[in-house]
Amino acid sequence: MFPAIDHHPQLVAGRYRLVAKIGSGGMGTVWQAVDQLLGRTVALKRVRLDLVDPVHVAVTRERTMREARIAAALHHPNIVSIFDIVIDNDEPWLVMEYVPARTLAELLTEHRTLPWADVAAIGAQISAALAAAHHAGIVHRDVKPNNILITPPGPGSSVKLTDFGISHAAGSPAITSTGVLTGTPAYFAPETARTGETGPASDVYSLGATLYAATEGFPPFGDAGTNPLALLNRIATTDLPPPRNAGPLTALIQHLTARDPAMRPPAAQAQAVLHEIAMHLHHGGRSPTLVAPAARKRRGRALLLAGAALLTVLAVAAAAIVVVQNRPTGAAPAAAPTTTTSTPAPLPVVGPRAADPCGLIDIPALTSQFGPTEIVVGFEDFAECTADVTVGSQSSLLFVEFETAEQAKSVGIEAPTGAFPQVTPGVVTNHNVCRSRLFLDASTSVELSASPPEGSKLDSCAISSFSASAAEAILRRDGLPQRQPDNASPLAGLDACTLLTPAEVDGNAADRVVRYSGFAQWTCLWEIGNLTAEVVFVRDYEFSGYSQLTTVGAHSAATDAVDPERCDISLLQRTFAPAGAGDNRIEATELRLFGSKPGTAVCAEATRLATIIEGRLPAPVK
Repeated sequence: MFPAIDHHPQLVAGRYRLVAKIGSGGMGTVWQAVDQLLGRTVALKRVRLDLVDPVHVAVTRERTMREARIAAALHHPNIVSIFDIVIDNDEPWLVMEYVPARTLAELLTEHRTLPWADVAAIGAQISAALAAAHHAGIVHRDVKPNNILITPPGPGSSVKLTDFGISHAAGSPAITSTGVLTGTPAYFAPETARTGETGPASDVYSLGATLYAATEGFPPFGDAGTNPLALLNRIATTDLPPPRNAGPLTALIQHLTARDPAMRPPAAQAQAVLHEIAMHLHHGGRSPTLVAPAARKRRGRALLLAGAALLTVLAVAAAAIVVVQNRPTGAAPAAAPTTTTSTPAPLPVVGPRAADPCGLIDIPALTSQFGPTEIVVGFEDFAECTADVTVGSQSSLLFVEFETAEQAKSVGIEAPTGAFPQVTPGVVTNHNVCRSRLFLDASTSVELSASPPEGSKLDSCAISSFSASAAEAILRRDGLPQRQPDNASPLAGLDACTLLTPAEVDGNAADRVVRYSGFAQWTCLWEIGNLTAEVVFVRDYEFSGYSQLTTVGAHSAATDAVDPERCDISLLQRTFAPAGAGDNRIEATELRLFGSKPGTAVCAEATRLATIIEGRLPAPVK
């Protein structure tokens, strides 16, 4: 037997002095140790082959060696690093990064559940780790609270995913004895429970089940107890019970744990949404339904593939949009505001950079018809505005967005014939989101979409259609709303398409350029070879601790390495205090870069382009 280190300090492989046991599980024991050669603290994982069925010893030894090879190849701030593997007394020991942390399982045992903001922040970092692993062709196969390490709050605090001991490279056979299924049943995906199948989508499901446990206090189907086979049968055959206490995380958790693996988002997409939710909640977010503002921030053709929030992704990417003929159950359709039949006032679309999308939201009319309504500032591009419409005890988000004809066509919308302005019927897409459209002319329209909470019976088309008719009445009465002087912005008058050239993005592919620009050219997107670069003017919350803060020229900046193939850099232009918001917001120019040149890290390439952009921006407002 291995001697107790309390009484017998021992060296492993003649180099690592054991200090204290810090964890244990079915695969072995983890110790804090000191590397006497390098003088650093490490963690040693001893795989207890003496506790393994002799039939499985060879498999266990091979699995341990594989863990070392796999995890040593993964370098990510949210993955526990493996430094080495040594053999001592015929037993393998993994030499790992020492993380002075508690597991999420320990925190849930102590507190039962965690606040939404903390769950979102933890989930964002673990999904970032999974995105990196999946990009490298690695499936973890055992995402659960016990394998999530959380360091104490404060500078340098982090969340890390550990124990790749049962993971495997995608496409290679799982090393396991016939009939033996490795992992933790309570967090299995349905396909894993049925056949043992694993893949990136099953990791995503396990992440969703982990977030479920962190908000509800227990995994979706309970734990295995004394009957793991019964648990596996429940997971394989029963619909997942809807979360009741997940608040703004509800819709995302349900997407992550979709029964069909093809309906689950990739880990990188989940990371983007969780990051946005965490940012909102950490900044004192008021409404638990504000998942969707994060969705709208990442809109655009290439962005749909790279991390836009899930409701928007699924709605825009849907192959068919069903025209509403029978409205959803719920409140009766709202009456449209009274409008005149007089000739509409001229619409000054010739000067779109003065247009104010918030001016098309009729706050008094919506409040009278449905309930208290207020503008929500943050998480939007310049061509967008968001309002929170409270109906009884629930809130529905109303999005108003100016779009060009090209943007509308990208989602299958053609301009109608006849006089303008003109409202088209509402259409319902995924998750009861209803979209109405107000055409200003043949080349410019306004999308007004209502997004109720997941599972809500609110009539989203009543809100959307009423809002579109109210906006039409504003246009006929006052013309296109203009930004007030106190809401002016040094960015609003700029053309985003002038801040970069195709040759600057990729001088070798200038003949393969496709460019898209949005309303008022407040956003511009280039597709050049394998690269996609988007420049967009945004309003957002102030830079948070989830971004790497830096400076680019005279501008304060924040860098987000969203995944190995995407990097966002925001250049702060000004800070302002919107009425009634309670805290400050920022206006910034954001570069979103997808892909990179061979041999060049995506964030290094993004920094180069951001430096060019910064030189063409006005001086930041101090």
